[in-house]
Amino acid sequence: MRWLTPGGGVEDHETHAEGAIRELYEETGLVIDDIGEPVWSAHGESVFADGSRQSTYAEFFVARTQRFDPVRDNWMANEHVDITGIRWWTVNELETTDEPFAPLDLPAVIRQQLQ
Repeated sequence: MRWLTPGGGVEDHETHAEGAIRELYEETGLVIDDIGEPVWSAHGESVFADGSRQSTYAEFFVARTQRFDPVRDNWMANEHVDITGIRWWTVNELETTDEPFAPLDLPAVIRQQLQ
């Protein structure tokens, strides 16, 4: 298990910002109109249980909102199986937790945005 930010694939007709807005809604229920410009990006590779590999590229955005209770209403069937928990994290908690999360640079990215 590891904690992840909301996110997912970008559809062929979407920009990364449009995909981020859609994924945020699908995974949390939060509706926003504009997400601004990306604040960070990461390249990597995912290795799946069957040994297959996939190159990945992710853009991260900042969405400032009031605290709310995320909903699972728009999850895909596999997300109801794969996602076992949802929670809010403070940057201090991320910096001191022993629980795995990704991306590992997330606390530094958050700190930079809070300046």
